[in-house]
Amino acid sequence: MSLLTIRRARASDAKSLAKIGHQAWQRGIAAHLPANARDKIGPQVFEDFANSFPDEILIAEDEDGILGFAATENGDNHVTDLWVAPANQGKGIGSQLMKRMEDRARRRGFDSVELEVLTSNTRALSLYKYLGYRVTKRGMKMDRVLELPLHKTKLKKSLFF
Repeated sequence: MSLLTIRRARASDAKSLAKIGHQAWQRGIAAHLPANARDKIGPQVFEDFANSFPDEILIAEDEDGILGFAATENGDNHVTDLWVAPANQGKGIGSQLMKRMEDRARRRGFDSVELEVLTSNTRALSLYKYLGYRVTKRGMKMDRVLELPLHKTKLKKSLFF
């Protein structure tokens, strides 16, 4: 991997974000869901997301293209998405994206960053704990996209020590 840059998303990125988001979702999330729920998420869901929240998405890329992205949906401190292309996972890209999301939240006046993950997604939980996030809540929560209750873990990181 060469020099990594992180920038805001552009409208022209939507198709690439859809592909990466869906591939990462299939690798990291789909196996944790009932079979009938897996068909509800396709590339179009990610493309629609990218088109709806372009100002809230940060992209990691190198000279070969987009490697991953992170996002909030409401200009707040709740990170809703972190997706890294499967071929580029485990290289620190997600960590760098989260650092930039934390910097953004701090600039916006927030003193913490929050997020939720599937409790069964131990790989993601390990990453966030490594980055200094602490579990604040566990329990069932209705997923608005999948329209089914899922066991989720909420995490929070203080931005000021």
